Amino acid sequence: MKEIKLERLAIEHFKGIRELTVEFSDATNIYGDNATGKTSIFDAYLWLLFGKDSKGRADFEVKPLDKDGEPIHGIETKVEGHFSVDEKPLVLCKVFKEKWTKKRGEAKPVFTGHTTEHFVDGLPVSKKK
Repeated sequence: MKEIKLERLAIEHFKGIRELTVEFSDATNIYGDNATGKTSIFDAYLWLLFGKDSKGRADFEVKPLDKDGEPIHGIETKVEGHFSVDEKPLVLCKVFKEKWTKKRGEAKPVFTGHTTEHFVDGLPVSKKK
């Protein structure tokens, strides 16, 4: 059986977290008051690995929200996990980006959705890998 350890989790613009890096040891505790980001850290970890949050939802909002509860445009959401798999390093990364398309004859690009990019050890891979 393989031994997999999470050594570091780096989070950027994920839900209410602007930027956070957590270094893990054999016994790392994450605690704090309500609404301070504990569940968001767990959600970021689950989103990186499985594309879902802690409630099993794949359609949850990963982007930070503005004061009106709307997703903030112009930023990328990124979660990077540094693992040890049988003492060999492995880095998984997931980036959620906005897709802007400039139609012919239009002056400005139009927001047309999002793309999700996956990386293993810094190299792009398809979602299936």
